[in-house]
Amino acid sequence: MRCKKAKQQRKTITSKKTLYIVKDKSRIQGLRAPKYILAQVFAEEKQTRSQRQAQVRRKDGTATDSFLKAIQAQFPKIPAPEAEIVASKATKKRSGRVGRTGTLDMDTKVRLAVAAHIRHCHTGYDVMMERGDTREESRAAVQQTILDKLNEWRGKANFTAQKDQRNRTSRLSKSTGRTTTTRIKTRAAGYQDRQPSPEVISLLSSDESEAKSPERLDLDTLSDFFATDDEDEDEVDDEGTGSDVMLDSL
Repeated sequence: MRCKKAKQQRKTITSKKTLYIVKDKSRIQGLRAPKYILAQVFAEEKQTRSQRQAQVRRKDGTATDSFLKAIQAQFPKIPAPEAEIVASKATKKRSGRVGRTGTLDMDTKVRLAVAAHIRHCHTGYDVMMERGDTREESRAAVQQTILDKLNEWRGKANFTAQKDQRNRTSRLSKSTGRTTTTRIKTRAAGYQDRQPSPEVISLLSSDESEAKSPERLDLDTLSDFFATDDEDEDEVDDEGTGSDVMLDSL
């Protein structure tokens, strides 16, 4: 359409004919030009259509390839098929998804697109939305799962696994079936003189004498407590608002 409009204007002016702008109040409805000029414009557009479409496909393919490489650089452990799906969806033309926006840097676009993919393909987010849960409730419920999967695909240790390892007080030797206590005693000695961190102290209420354990915190507090700068997301999601991109967590 833009090609036709530009050619119509150019040919009319070159032919020194009058080009009429059709308005409805202040809104432009279209252009009017001599019929023979319009006929030329439509004929040329038809002749070059396949060539222009091929150029668009090459350009879009280049954008998708660049996005795929950025995904693999930031998330080296992501399965190749899933990386390709994320890149294809995020860069789809006129989709409104995060991969098409020019207001964010590439690293941010990649992180938000991958997070959206995890939300929709690796959590129960869609089921929660279908059964009537609010968007905020559904996102809060799957937030930690998304963060864990992002860390896993980055190649970092899974946060949940680290937490379980820290809280473990004993383990059984597979070979003997006996409890291995050496490591437990060493860790216990290290904790005797340990003071609560500032973050834990700040979570104490006025009438509590000791810090809450992470397991007793509500989901929102837990997410805020353990989130890092790398994990905090100002999402632009695939629904066009605020991560998945659709600027669709996936």
